Amino acid sequence: MTAHGEDWSSTDPEVVPLLITPGFDGGFNLRFPEEYADEIKALLDDQGLSHSTAADFSDGVDLAIEAVKVLGVPGALAGLAAVIRIVVHRHDGKKFVLKRGDEEIQATGYSDKQVKDLIDEAARKQAELDGDQL
Repeated sequence: MTAHGEDWSSTDPEVVPLLITPGFDGGFNLRFPEEYADEIKALLDDQGLSHSTAADFSDGVDLAIEAVKVLGVPGALAGLAAVIRIVVHRHDGKKFVLKRGDEEIQATGYSDKQVKDLIDEAARKQAELDGDQL
């Protein structure tokens, strides 16, 4: 396991991970380095997204986790995509990697459509998971 946990495979300190993992009740867990927590929480608030801080008790995991409610919330997916775009733009000199499951987008040279497609697919899969839990 790397310093950022099992879901993160890069050991390059110049790479900033933004991971989207399944959450509960129509939400995603957005995982990112702790030093970005205040900024990302403020951006989620600015976008009007419902979110709360989650905890991961796995040994060696050093990513902050924000549980973000997106399914069934009009505009939430676009808002989450906007948060990611803003963070990447503000830290232009860093290399961001947006990852969901096995899909990975390098933020250098990414397109808004790629980010939206990744989040839309994550939403579809989360809806399936939520449906299976009923």
